[in-house]
Amino acid sequence: MRIPPPPPAPIDFKKIWLKKAQVVLITRLFGGGAKVREIDEISWLRSSAAKSAIRAWWRAGHPHELSTIEDLRTREAELFGSASTYDASGVRRGGPGALEVFVQARTDGTSLHKYNEGPGNPLNVALFPASVGEEKATIAKVPNQSFANILMSCGVNDSLIHETLLNSLRLWLTLGGVGSRTRRGAGAVALKSKKEAQALGIPISLDELKAFLYRHCTNQGLDEALTGVFSLTRTQRVFVGPTSMETGEQAQKRLLEILKKARSGWYTKDRYTKAALGLPIQVKFKSGKLSDYHILAAVPDDAEKTGWRKLERYASPILLRPVQVWEGDQPIFVPIAIFTDCTLPAAARPLICSSPKNPAREEEVVQGYEISKESASTLQRVIQVFEDASGFSSL
Repeated sequence: MRIPPPPPAPIDFKKIWLKKAQVVLITRLFGGGAKVREIDEISWLRSSAAKSAIRAWWRAGHPHELSTIEDLRTREAELFGSASTYDASGVRRGGPGALEVFVQARTDGTSLHKYNEGPGNPLNVALFPASVGEEKATIAKVPNQSFANILMSCGVNDSLIHETLLNSLRLWLTLGGVGSRTRRGAGAVALKSKKEAQALGIPISLDELKAFLYRHCTNQGLDEALTGVFSLTRTQRVFVGPTSMETGEQAQKRLLEILKKARSGWYTKDRYTKAALGLPIQVKFKSGKLSDYHILAAVPDDAEKTGWRKLERYASPILLRPVQVWEGDQPIFVPIAIFTDCTLPAAARPLICSSPKNPAREEEVVQGYEISKESASTLQRVIQVFEDASGFSSL
């Protein structure tokens, strides 16, 4: 007789501080699994992904409290953990950090489908990578078909740490998402119920949302050593759209329509303008084929005092997000656009390469185009289109 396997070991939570949240997807999810472009077969939201998201939004909401990159990394490691190392005396450094996150979520096969929208759909502005290649990527459908229970715990008896972690959760569930293309509104999440959102201090009305944005998206400046860090305290403008949207995807589409209008014609005027709005870039032609080049960024290799090194990724300074609030007991979805400063170094130049995996070569660097310098005019053009868009107002 075969001995049955032992039951899973119980999860030993740090019980000094606990917070629970039940979240739901309000826009389609692209990726988020252990493999790029794939949804996890077991759980659409993994514990590690939730913790990483909370960590990223802590970094976006708190760098103005610190003065150096080293201070930022040290504080981040204390809260969220870092790789364990041992010093010369054999003492362990690093470890899991103060926060633990556990997620219960299930990927339901009936809620998944292959992304196959027509060429005129505004969602393509955000989700075009899902249609690249011979096999179209799988997308999680919405609304209200993908739920997850999140449990945050902390073993440190410090009320300031507890509030910092809770604030990071609020930022993620209000402005962030899961998986890829979250800055274009994909994988947006929200609290399932108004009561739970209110209990966690997450905006439940349009007025509360505006107050939340005023509080967190105000240009307070950063120490020069942190200018390369994405931060809400470097916000230039915030736009709030109409409250007539009945679904998160409807609000997302409205945002993407405006961005698409702002970007129209850029490649006929300036091939590298879009570099200010996030990298890398793959150019897709009307034939459906990708070009044989990719646009990344490169900076002088100061370590070797010669040549150039690649900057693998650069996040867009424009954040588009449908946000769920309520009118009475009825959920509504508000399109939000947040513009922050460009965080690329002043020396960054476009790198046009045949393969993003190859080292940067000097002949592939467009040394005459300063991405950071040109970013102001690029962002201003998009800002102007949002200013002119019906139903949108600037905070």
